[in-house]
Amino acid sequence: MRHMMKNCWAFLLLAVCACSCADKEEYVGDGKVALYGIILDASSGLPVPNVTVTLYEGSGAMASLGGAVGSSVTGDDGAFSFVDVAPYYRHTIVASHPGYERLMRDVSLSPGDNAQISFSIVPK
Repeated sequence: MRHMMKNCWAFLLLAVCACSCADKEEYVGDGKVALYGIILDASSGLPVPNVTVTLYEGSGAMASLGGAVGSSVTGDDGAFSFVDVAPYYRHTIVASHPGYERLMRDVSLSPGDNAQISFSIVPK
């Protein structure tokens, strides 16, 4: 039951983020990518505020060589967004917060995508 509640929270928050960010799609240029997401606590399933989320071009250890596309800090709803991103197909998301383990995930982005993702981070 608890696992189901976490999934319900994640779905609900992702839906809210998608709806609240839907008006931003108009800023995505031809072939550009919009990436929206939510950072959740792996233990409670609740959104985590004040997480610094950085998007890099490239994947894995090579991501920092491609340079940061942008950075965002999650609000109380755990949401972050990047709009009008050039689609280099491989990007890396790094999420950091003093009370949580650092998260690094590769994402594939295609031209014209409006990707919605969620990640769970583990408390220290």
